[in-house]
Amino acid sequence: MKEKNVLKRRSAFVTGGSSGIGSAISHELSKRGITVYIGYNESYKSAMKLKNDIIYSGGNAEIIQVDVSDYNSVIKLRDSFHKEKEFIDILVNNAGKVLRPGGWLEQDYKQVEETVHTNLLSVIYTMKAFVPDMINNNYGRIINISSTFAKSGATQVLSYTASKAGVDNITKSMARELGKFGITVNSVSPTVVDTKMARDAGNEFIKWAIDNSPLKVLAEPLDIAKAVVFMISQAKVTGQDLIVDAGLSLNVC
Repeated sequence: MKEKNVLKRRSAFVTGGSSGIGSAISHELSKRGITVYIGYNESYKSAMKLKNDIIYSGGNAEIIQVDVSDYNSVIKLRDSFHKEKEFIDILVNNAGKVLRPGGWLEQDYKQVEETVHTNLLSVIYTMKAFVPDMINNNYGRIINISSTFAKSGATQVLSYTASKAGVDNITKSMARELGKFGITVNSVSPTVVDTKMARDAGNEFIKWAIDNSPLKVLAEPLDIAKAVVFMISQAKVTGQDLIVDAGLSLNVC
């Protein structure tokens, strides 16, 4: 059976789905006949542009304003789906935040809390909200966007690496727990991806990443998006992490 037919008429919620990696994921899912709910917090214009682009290309998309770092906001979103008798088959936990520059002692505790809430607790919140419906439907695909730095650690971004390490643990733990319900849980781990977030770190950082990649290139958002589609299309792969980073982690992690 062709991949598109397997996924057609499914629905997906992509957190942080309006820009960067999330935008690419939303586009790629829509190409497979999946209705995409683009999660955004503040970037309304970007979300609307993406929605219109997807619809223009023949896909189906809606935008959803939600703060996934706030449990009540996530539950309110879940309730709105139930009110419309709609359900989420595919959950992509992509929303992320990283603090830079500065070492651990220089980071404000409120910023640290915000990073952990966005990167780690949001994954727990969304799964808490949407997994029960997946269980009832005996089908679900959950993809968490992690990082190779979750495995190796990285200087000056402790709250980011620690939170992503938690995401790795959630992926494996929930894969064990949810498999009997026909739900797979996997992750995709970039190292450095050519996004605005990475570019904001400065040219020196980008040059470092390219120089240390065996392929001498950066991974692109589309590379991550295609990996997400691959993992979603696999019925017998769960609890796994797919590294997509142009080999950068071979030299730096």
